[in-house]
Amino acid sequence: MGLHSFELALERMVDTVFTRSSRTTLRPVELGRRMLRDIDDHRSVDVQGRRIVPNVFAFHLSPRDHAGLADIDQALRHELCEAAREYARDEGYFFVGPVSVSIDVNNELKPGRFGISSQFREVALAAPAPPAVQAPPVAANPEPEVMWAAAAPVVAPEAPPVAAPITAVAATAFAVEQQESPSVLTRGTIVMPSGERIPVTDEAIRFGRLPDCTVTLNDPNVSRYHAEVRPGVNISIVDLGSTNGTKVNGLTITGEVPLNNGDIISMGTTHLRFEAA
Repeated sequence: MGLHSFELALERMVDTVFTRSSRTTLRPVELGRRMLRDIDDHRSVDVQGRRIVPNVFAFHLSPRDHAGLADIDQALRHELCEAAREYARDEGYFFVGPVSVSIDVNNELKPGRFGISSQFREVALAAPAPPAVQAPPVAANPEPEVMWAAAAPVVAPEAPPVAAPITAVAATAFAVEQQESPSVLTRGTIVMPSGERIPVTDEAIRFGRLPDCTVTLNDPNVSRYHAEVRPGVNISIVDLGSTNGTKVNGLTITGEVPLNNGDIISMGTTHLRFEAA
């Protein structure tokens, strides 16, 4: 269920953080348990007979606990969102909008204590654009015709095909193409912060800021060529001499490190999750 997957995803990441730091006694799995209980407590039924539940959650932590979880803040919020979605699927619940989680400081709370607030927040729909007003007809004039001809696009010679790098927009198309190809064996998946899934096949996946990387990350803390996920007997990841380093479950890696199901990969401020096939 949602909580079980959440515990597995956090197991390695959280253990390494608590091994290195005693700044907090609050374990993140307690947040996940409280959130799922809050979902059950606030479920309702809409006009269509569906069971709807809150989709926006705000946790309130003491200053000490908030500082103790700062290293895994973004990854923790991502995993909490995934746990809520999976739990809703298992229980047949519906959300009225996207799931979001925030973790804030409450100076009145003591270490080890926390609060949670949840709410239903629908997607705000943009107002329809007013109908276009048709401009009155203009008498023919030879000058605009000349200017239009001058501005016509020039067709450049066709360049040889180049493999396009995967950006946040192209990642989904790449994933679909890989899954639809019968000759490609998917050995695992890299889950992006946006929820897009990058299949791991028999080719290395390079991450970095430059467009010629397999996956281009728009993160100023990511190096031009940052890290690479490599296939083999075991799927592994290696840092490519990046400035800020690459972390797996909160620990900076050296050399080539094998990946296990649920590992959290951190490059700059971007956190990815590895799922084994």
